[in-house]
Amino acid sequence: MNIIEHAWEYLKHRVHMREPHPRNLKELWEAIQDEWSKLDLELLQKWYESMPARVAALKKARGGYTKY
Repeated sequence: MNIIEHAWEYLKHRVHMREPHPRNLKELWEAIQDEWSKLDLELLQKWYESMPARVAALKKARGGYTKY
């Protein structure tokens, strides 16, 4: 439900797609920072604007599973 989960998944994907792959923790940290700085603000806005629908779906499911 939390939009930060989408951001982490996005970063994980972006770092995984890098060539060459990070070879150590320093390179991994640099890759994460680089990809975070490239995160599209419109994408973040889209996730943020989806919150009312997420909350409504969660209420409708009474705290159970939702597509989010």
